[in-house]
Amino acid sequence: MPDLCSPRAIVLICGARAAYVGPSLRLTAHRNAVAVVAVGLDAPFALTDEHGAERTDVALIAPGRKTRLEGEGRLVFLYLDAFSSDHQALRRGLPADLRTRFEARPEVLDSGDAAELFGLAGLPLRGARDHRITAAVRRLDAELSLSTASAARLTGLSPSRFQVVFRREAGAPYRRYRTWRRMAAALSAAVAGRSLTEAAHAAHFASSAHFSAAFRGMFCLSPSHLLASLER
Repeated sequence: MPDLCSPRAIVLICGARAAYVGPSLRLTAHRNAVAVVAVGLDAPFALTDEHGAERTDVALIAPGRKTRLEGEGRLVFLYLDAFSSDHQALRRGLPADLRTRFEARPEVLDSGDAAELFGLAGLPLRGARDHRITAAVRRLDAELSLSTASAARLTGLSPSRFQVVFRREAGAPYRRYRTWRRMAAALSAAVAGRSLTEAAHAAHFASSAHFSAAFRGMFCLSPSHLLASLER
């Protein structure tokens, strides 16, 4: 559950990227559909996975990697575009002064400008990817109910081959990535003031309960708890 006594949190959605700035959400171990950059603004955090625990103030978490992050104070989570060169570029090493960059520009953390926030991390522009998968993703963004079979037909691949190629390109299965895009759309609608039911239906979830279950399954946190921290 978010620490509601901490400073107000913000969530920013920018296309296939998203960002969170605020208190630690005290999540249990979970897997994300996309790569995440985590930055401890006020103090280092503990990051635990199957290999053990480490204490750091910056980390790059690969898609599908089961981790638990525990920290105090404010954190930044940057959820990367799975179809950009972001993750590949950052795997060579996160900027050594990443935490300092955020500390030196506190106005950016409060501005709501996602592009500037990602710019502080030195993230590159979207890179060229497999054009067949790019076409499927563009259709998915316009049609969030797009099935695996329909997406495969767009690419000219069999459903089984499509899933192999998609996972290679995105680092996550198609259905998990589709859920990520749906949750981003639903969360954007909720932040804009729509009810959870309206937001869920707009993003092609069957109900607010379906949306909440999917959100909790990916983040080990209910959307209502996240929204409570945003409204503080």
